[in-house]
Amino acid sequence: MLPDHRPSTELPALTGARWWAAFAVFVLHALVFLPVYPFQKSQLFRTIHGFVPMQSGAAGVTFFFVLSGFVIHWSCRDGKSVRLFYRRRILKIYPTHLVAALVFVAAAGVPLARPVVWAPNILLVHTWVPKWTTLGGLNVPSWSLCAELLFYLSFPLVAPAVARIPRHRLWWAVAAVLVLILALHTGFYLWADGPKGIANTFAPRLLRGEVSPEFEIHASPQWFAQRDIPIPPSYWLSYLFPASRLPEFYLGVLAARLVAEGLWRNTRPAMPLTALALGYAATWFVPVNYKMSALLVGPMAGGGGHPGDPRPRGRLRSQRPPPTDLAR
Repeated sequence: MLPDHRPSTELPALTGARWWAAFAVFVLHALVFLPVYPFQKSQLFRTIHGFVPMQSGAAGVTFFFVLSGFVIHWSCRDGKSVRLFYRRRILKIYPTHLVAALVFVAAAGVPLARPVVWAPNILLVHTWVPKWTTLGGLNVPSWSLCAELLFYLSFPLVAPAVARIPRHRLWWAVAAVLVLILALHTGFYLWADGPKGIANTFAPRLLRGEVSPEFEIHASPQWFAQRDIPIPPSYWLSYLFPASRLPEFYLGVLAARLVAEGLWRNTRPAMPLTALALGYAATWFVPVNYKMSALLVGPMAGGGGHPGDPRPRGRLRSQRPPPTDLAR
């Protein structure tokens, strides 16, 4: 059985914040990853990329990872079986993922004779392989689902340990996770091969041959035909490797405990928003390893102190209304 973490209020403000995070991801994909490949080599693309860099969408992804931990912990109820938890999580991810994959196979002409391109994606294990041929071979945005799947698989195993953290040590646990995240990214920067500069260079390129004006990069037949497309290990570890994103999920879990136990009741979003703005501005001046989440995850978690509606009825109160199972 999962431990009981009954919430003391609903989360309308976080629901609204989720819209802004999704909008950031949409803007990135709509402007930077336009489905006309030669455009990605133009001066206009470089100009747009300067104003809407990769970390714009990455900030939204980081928020979703932290929010996932917050909501999963917040809605956890006593007596809920681990089997039921896993069943709900799988049903939340896989049906839509499979439909999207089938549409992509039909629309892009994915070579079914090369299972290395599509099979890992179908199974949501493709981001564990540091090769673009596998990682980007089918539905590229589904990479985040691999991380979410790891979050869900680990939660019933780690949740009892989180519940045993003494109340007076929760802030120390949050600090430890933040230090761990910075240490991980520093290690990737120092010891993993990859770009060491501060330039925003993320979009992969086809290695050889003429590009086609009819296909977006990940839908080009030349993409699928190549035996392998390398990916910088430091970038893969910093952004795409599911285990590297696991601390972000548990930072959200700890933030939920802080709020539920009354240790973090910030009803004014100015402080976390200011910290987020400063962290985002700093992403222009740090290596790629730190751009994607390391400087943003702390302010993202700090926003959890403002979970209620700004009106009085939405703020944290002592009474406990019936909880809403937001994890369904």
